[in-house]
Amino acid sequence: MGFDFTKILKREHSHKWAAMTKKGVQPDQIVPFTVADYDFEMLDVIKDALHKAVEEMPMGYTYGSPSYYDSIVNFIKRHHDYDIKRHDILESTGVVASIDEMIKVFTKENDEILVFTPVYTPFMKTIEKNDRVCIEAVLHYDKQYSIDFNELENLLQTHSIKMVLLCSPHNPVGRVWTKDELTQLSTLFLKYDVLIVSDEIHGQIIMKPHKQIMMASLSKEIEEKTITLISPTKTFNLAGLHVSSILVTGDLKRQIINYRKKTSFGGLNVLARVACEAAFTHGDDYIEKFNALIKENHLLLKNFIEQNIPEIKVIDLEGTYLQWLDFSEFGLPEDELKDILEDKHSLFFNQGKVYGVKEGVFFRWNLAYPTSYIKEGLLRLQEWNVSRETK
Repeated sequence: MGFDFTKILKREHSHKWAAMTKKGVQPDQIVPFTVADYDFEMLDVIKDALHKAVEEMPMGYTYGSPSYYDSIVNFIKRHHDYDIKRHDILESTGVVASIDEMIKVFTKENDEILVFTPVYTPFMKTIEKNDRVCIEAVLHYDKQYSIDFNELENLLQTHSIKMVLLCSPHNPVGRVWTKDELTQLSTLFLKYDVLIVSDEIHGQIIMKPHKQIMMASLSKEIEEKTITLISPTKTFNLAGLHVSSILVTGDLKRQIINYRKKTSFGGLNVLARVACEAAFTHGDDYIEKFNALIKENHLLLKNFIEQNIPEIKVIDLEGTYLQWLDFSEFGLPEDELKDILEDKHSLFFNQGKVYGVKEGVFFRWNLAYPTSYIKEGLLRLQEWNVSRETK
């Protein structure tokens, strides 16, 4: 099974590409290092499965086959040594849609929901649009990010927090939480009766020697208080098919099912299930090669910046394909720096402030591109730095 990570496909009708071309930047020059998807050709086994489905399958109302559910069960067992049952998998059209649904099912207006910031923007937005209160536990930053457990317990003591949205691995800072960290978290959430919703969509994009541990796998007690959200969409770039799974047991599962009886949720489309099953059944080698590419790109970026632009602090990447960068030392306002990089050097990153950053200047760089584009981006970044120094 061959993979070509040196070329990308032409992209149309994409917000991140449109934002770049609106500024007159041609796609053959550089790519937008923004939104967390990518443009490599689809894995052959997924493509073949979709072609076969279109040729042979009716496209009428369909529910998931045993082999579809088994592909998820077996994938989770192989990669995370966590045993789940078919009947503990609920379908969803996406992780953000699942977060929205879990908020509606398990909380009410004005309830407090905890997040660890900086964090993936829809966490905060989904809480707020549902008229819940977002409580931020700010991650401690000193070269790398960590959880301040004393501050966390203080928040749990002084607020009436009903739910936590855990990002694991953590987007955008690239942390893979250790077993010790997850155990400390679970102990506190059990103590203060906080429901855990764990977004583990990036759970296969892990840089060795780090290891992804699923929160629900820690113990039966934790499993009964945890709702896990997974999807093949980040790893295999299938976000346009809108496919994800909710792993949930016992009474929590019953509450979701009862809620859905009052809604119009009708399950996934036929092709979404086909793609998911093919990816989870045949994609292990691809994951290994893809992670190797991300690790290579991270090390290239880290070494280049340390040697040529040491004012930028490169946060070690443990998981995800999203590189977090600290530009604070330059003393420029974030909006001003964004405009300079885009307008004069055609460099498009996500700004740190959209993830809840309150201090400093940070950008997120999507590394899921051919290494040649990462090199081009670094040369443009160095060009900006030289122009800044010569003023």
